[in-house]
Amino acid sequence: MHVRRWAEVRRAALLAGRWVAARRPRPTVRWYSEASAAPSAPAPPAAERWRLRLGRLVAYAALGSAAAVTGSYFYDPSGTLERIRRVRDELESRYRYYVEPSRDKLLPDPIVPYPGAQPPRTLVLDLDETLIHSEWTRTTGWRTAKRPGVDAFLAYMAQFYEVVVFTSALPGYADPILDKMDPNGYIAHRLYRHETKYRDGLHVKDLSKLNRDLRRTIIIDNDPRLFALQPDNGVAVSEWRGDDADDTELLRLATFLEWVARSDVEDVRQVIALVKSLNGGEAGKPFMDQFQTHRAEVEALVAKQRAAAANAATTAAAAGVDGGSAGGVPGVARPGTLGGGRGLGIFGGGGGAAGSAASPMPPSPPISVPDDSIWSRLRR
Repeated sequence: MHVRRWAEVRRAALLAGRWVAARRPRPTVRWYSEASAAPSAPAPPAAERWRLRLGRLVAYAALGSAAAVTGSYFYDPSGTLERIRRVRDELESRYRYYVEPSRDKLLPDPIVPYPGAQPPRTLVLDLDETLIHSEWTRTTGWRTAKRPGVDAFLAYMAQFYEVVVFTSALPGYADPILDKMDPNGYIAHRLYRHETKYRDGLHVKDLSKLNRDLRRTIIIDNDPRLFALQPDNGVAVSEWRGDDADDTELLRLATFLEWVARSDVEDVRQVIALVKSLNGGEAGKPFMDQFQTHRAEVEALVAKQRAAAANAATTAAAAGVDGGSAGGVPGVARPGTLGGGRGLGIFGGGGGAAGSAASPMPPSPPISVPDDSIWSRLRR
């Protein structure tokens, strides 16, 4: 490699010398005359000649160096270009490390309780100012307070949802708090800052990376900007600063989440978007106030979802029975077509007895909250 490079340098210097010689003015040939017989101008002194030679030598060296660098840039594929590519790849890797989530699938594949069932719904909870409040002072150091009702909220929601805590804090801060707050293990998964997406100075939570069905996923956070990538999956709650011992935000929120699970809502995004859009989406009005005010419209939307699902199941069952081309047995429904076409899900709204595939059982009405539930006892 070095021999080749020195050969290129010598070749470049030779070409530069030839170029300078070609640029040198040549004497003009004239016919003999009396004027030509006059004595020529005196030769320059020796010092001047050495100065000219030194300038030419410097020019040759400069041109040769430039030619050598240019030649190595174009003729050495494993040199400068390869180093530039490595630096570029390293910079992109560092950028993705700080900006993008650490992996494409933040959660493992969902677990199905039994064949034909649907996996449980996913409830994503923020930590700071939503479930707890932490503050530091010089005299006491770090102190953490739990929001009123957080223990009962986690215990009750774990019956209906796969509970996930998604915080923008670091594991060293969040893990000790979660270990003390959840000794019974109601929280199924924990996600931290390195699973967020850094965008416009915020650690945004991208639900598309959860490896869960977004139709059955709800995120609860006190800052709507953190679920801006999927706004129709998010419910914003009031910020809790640890100074309100009579806060009932989690109690009110539990009624909505339980209603979603018991009503077997097909797509929570449509419900949340409808609640936010009613009355023009009044600025500053809490989500739960909107839901309680317009609950009739929301339940009508859920009824339409169920009717559409039932019609789709009827059409699919009839297509499977006609002619028996799909391998079905007349009069016997295929697995997963009972109960409105959603299978025997945990919160399935379908009937329990097997009927004719051509006339599936209509979905059962939503189950009302029993009076002896934990929230009824808390109200007392």
